[in-house]
Amino acid sequence: MSPDAPMPPANLLPGYIALSAIEALAFGFAVAFAIFGWPAIRRLSLGASWLNKWLFVTLCWFMGNWWMHDNLHMHNGMNMHGLLFIEIAFHITMLICGVTLALSFLRLAPTRRPEMPPDHVLWPRMSITARYRESRRSDRLCKGL
Repeated sequence: MSPDAPMPPANLLPGYIALSAIEALAFGFAVAFAIFGWPAIRRLSLGASWLNKWLFVTLCWFMGNWWMHDNLHMHNGMNMHGLLFIEIAFHITMLICGVTLALSFLRLAPTRRPEMPPDHVLWPRMSITARYRESRRSDRLCKGL
């Protein structure tokens, strides 16, 4: 740890330890995903193979960067130049990953909404009168909310 980094108070130390343990687990999951996750990402139909690769890197980075980010802060201490480089390196890459994730979701989303089936498919054994009563009853229930 950097000599000019302040020590946390004793009552906050368990929180820092828990956070560090969670981030270490996330880093381990990111490494496992980097080793075993590519076949699943490769099979996604995103329309461009480069987007599949960027999505894979994005997911690995989203899960694994926290451990590195916090440890760099801890070892950097109060060095403002180092802090600026850490913030630029991690936050700019997170913004790029966010755009990649949004673009991937847009490519995976269906382009058309499915059409609703006609009423006779939804209520196959109901007469017209029963359908009318059912719709009036649901209208009254909705107004009561």
